[in-house]
Amino acid sequence: MHSSVSASPRSPPRHGRHAQGGTPVRSLVLSISRFASYNLVGQIAPVIVSLVTMPLFVEVIGLERYGVLSICWLLLGYFGLLDLGLGRAATQQIASLREASGEARSEVFWTVFWLSSGLALVALVLAYPLFKFGFSLQETSASFAAEVYAVTPWLAGSLALSMISGLWSAAVVAREKFAFVNIVDSVTNVAMSVVPLLVAWLIKPDLVLLVASSLAVRLLSSLTYVVAAIKVVPVKRPSRPKRAIAKKLLAYGGWSTVIATISPFLWNWDRFAIGSVIGAAAVSLYVIPFQLVWRLTIIPGALTSALFPRLAAEAESGALALQNTAILNLRSLMTPVILVAIAVMEPFVALWLGPKIGLQTADVAHILLPGIWINAIAAIGINVLLAQGRPAIVARLHLSEVIPYGLLLYILMVAFGIEGAALAWTIRVAADALCMLRISTGNFSFGRLLVVPGAIVTVMSLASSALPVTSALRWTVVAVTLVIGLAWSVRSAPQQSRDLVAALARRVLQLTLPKRFREGLSR
Repeated sequence: MHSSVSASPRSPPRHGRHAQGGTPVRSLVLSISRFASYNLVGQIAPVIVSLVTMPLFVEVIGLERYGVLSICWLLLGYFGLLDLGLGRAATQQIASLREASGEARSEVFWTVFWLSSGLALVALVLAYPLFKFGFSLQETSASFAAEVYAVTPWLAGSLALSMISGLWSAAVVAREKFAFVNIVDSVTNVAMSVVPLLVAWLIKPDLVLLVASSLAVRLLSSLTYVVAAIKVVPVKRPSRPKRAIAKKLLAYGGWSTVIATISPFLWNWDRFAIGSVIGAAAVSLYVIPFQLVWRLTIIPGALTSALFPRLAAEAESGALALQNTAILNLRSLMTPVILVAIAVMEPFVALWLGPKIGLQTADVAHILLPGIWINAIAAIGINVLLAQGRPAIVARLHLSEVIPYGLLLYILMVAFGIEGAALAWTIRVAADALCMLRISTGNFSFGRLLVVPGAIVTVMSLASSALPVTSALRWTVVAVTLVIGLAWSVRSAPQQSRDLVAALARRVLQLTLPKRFREGLSR
């Protein structure tokens, strides 16, 4: 960081004893678990609501409209790259100013605000033709095309709002106000699922109405963050943007923009490819299982969100120590979760969506879940690099993956349909994870930690996707693999993982149970 603003993010922080190795592991785990539990609890309600509303959405608005609506949210997220990564840059720099004065943080905030406002105006001009081009790639009926194109102005407005409001939420996250953030986000995400569904049901299933109602929800959420950021940063009266601060923000944000440009292709462009080659209905059959299994990332997401501000304020050696602890914890936590998810996926989706749609989506989920497992662990390494001010490494790695992944996606999708698209995604995620962990840890020692659980997860996935559901061999392999995997997870779990699970469970119960039950849990 610039000397007039703050110390370098690699300089010894207030809690520099992390870097010295003097902080007790238990104290560290409990501290992280407190913030992680807020993130976890904040995501539980939206997940439950989405499980209820997703099949209702498909029934009320139809597969084709739901597929296009998912493309709307995808385009909105993709063209959010026009903010040049300033949201992430704001979080990183404000978090690194933990021990600085409020005036220093406010200077950073206002510099980001003026930059974001200017970029939002640019986005309004550019977004309409970009959105229209994105929709032109999709196979839709002639009668439906007019409705699809009519939604583009609303998406452009949503993009501009998200670019400005993202700064306010980023500032609150940087100040580690996770309880507040997750209350607001939980309510917002629930409303984003429920309000458009009610509009479709009570008025009509029109894309313009669906997107407009979502925009209204997002606006109310943004106003809440405005009030909070003014208090916790604290945001002082408006000031002119500072050249030195802007230069550092744009340098960090520039590489973040590269990441934001490439990552949506790597993560989500398979949906555009499916829509172009197979059709919008096939997008739904792919998106539904993807969104279902993606819900499992709330566990690593809760931890990485809590870690990011701490990592930004730590010296490099302290960040490495936090990373090693987090990898061990996530390995033990995610392996049994993924194994159980693979085992129960087919009967669950058949019950949830009905046998016809459910069985078409089960194999996609089976193939995606190993990728969810390895990506959950690799997310720690990515956050270390971003928090320590090294987004260029992440950006360059993602750039190197674009052409190989594009070719692999096309070949496997043509050969195997949506299952091939899922396989291409998992292969790409696994390769990315191994490279990212190698870079962030500085060696290959982490590899031996992942061999056994990786093999167990892979066997479970292959048995569930390759063998027919009526095969006795399949369920025998699944049952044996599940028992072995659970036994390995319990036996290999370090004390840190047990402490973390106990602390998370206690904290979640304290946050959700009635008051009269909390005193016993706190003892």
